[in-house]
Amino acid sequence: MIYFNKEDLVLGYSVKKLADWAGTFDNRFTKLGEEVSILDSYYIPTRDPNGLPEGIPAEVFNKKAAKDASDLAETTIKIVKSYLNF
Repeated sequence: MIYFNKEDLVLGYSVKKLADWAGTFDNRFTKLGEEVSILDSYYIPTRDPNGLPEGIPAEVFNKKAAKDASDLAETTIKIVKSYLNF
């Protein structure tokens, strides 16, 4: 969506930051950024076996957390598709 708006270089992994950037083109993304910001906290701990102070990711990130993250991703996709008229 950001590239669609003729940005030359889109870098970063923060979902919140990317949504805020997209919000400069469409304010729906600003609100979305607040909702999806929790996903930024999953970036390292869910992939790295020692990304948590104690235990392993499978002990912390359960089925409910996965469902919530998946729902946020689906919401994001719907908004992007709507923006792009898909």
